[in-house]
Amino acid sequence: MLVQFGADAAEEAADAAHACGQSARGFLSRLSVAECSDEVAQKQLCQVREAALGATAQVPGLPNMWSGLEDSAVAQKRSATICGHWGKLYA
Repeated sequence: MLVQFGADAAEEAADAAHACGQSARGFLSRLSVAECSDEVAQKQLCQVREAALGATAQVPGLPNMWSGLEDSAVAQKRSATICGHWGKLYA
């Protein structure tokens, strides 16, 4: 899962990302979490994400996937709550 955070200030976005990462580290499924603040690496990650949609949305022999779900948007003030819900989903 790739999660991006935006805010009025870079520090606010970083704090929100860190809070989400801390929450995700507590999931029962023991997710690996990495935070990336390097702009070049962020652009590369976005390119990979965009290229992967076509390869994962409709896989022969599998039921249709929820293509586009990976581009869901959540208000920043709800991000920690949503991460908690994802923890239950992935447990």
